[in-house]
Amino acid sequence: MNSRVQNGGTKARLRSEAVALVAAGGMSALSIRALCQRVGIRESSFYAHFSSKDELVSALLRAAGAEAPHSLAEELALLDLPSSDFVQRLGEELLLLWSDRESRNLRTVVEAELARSTRLREEFNAGILNMINRVAAVLERGVNAGELVPHAPPTVLAWSFIAPLAVLRSSLLAAGATEAHEEAGRTLARAHITGWLNAHTGRGAS
Repeated sequence: MNSRVQNGGTKARLRSEAVALVAAGGMSALSIRALCQRVGIRESSFYAHFSSKDELVSALLRAAGAEAPHSLAEELALLDLPSSDFVQRLGEELLLLWSDRESRNLRTVVEAELARSTRLREEFNAGILNMINRVAAVLERGVNAGELVPHAPPTVLAWSFIAPLAVLRSSLLAAGATEAHEEAGRTLARAHITGWLNAHTGRGAS
């Protein structure tokens, strides 16, 4: 058990330190040797966790794209919340997730890698679509239960909720954003969450 826990910790550290290397010096700064030196392990130990540098970068891209948000949406869906509560919780949890420094630094990895690799771009896009489909499934239940006003198909409703938050993440909540921009991003995100709920639940109607 201790070995398994230790291995999990080492893999997480490899990912975290890889993000730090890229954030500080770009993709050219990320090498297996430099990474292992930061983590304090032998280069041979790297391959117990990742088969190659490309596999590590793929893992970072999944985390930066939609792996964590998709997992979050899955977890919230299992709570079987009313649709409005699900949307509120999802928005708040995404704000917390995207305020994390490491999560924001992952954008540096994304910008560098998506331009050069069709395979990684496809993985990234698939993760985003998986998240949208999970959110859409919850919204469809809400429409069927009369909790949401069916202004559009569930997938479109999901996009209309997620897309503005994603834009804010890539701009005002991006790595390197000033404190003022971060605060403006959070304020706009919260206003979007409230506005979306008012529009699609009818609770903002007089």
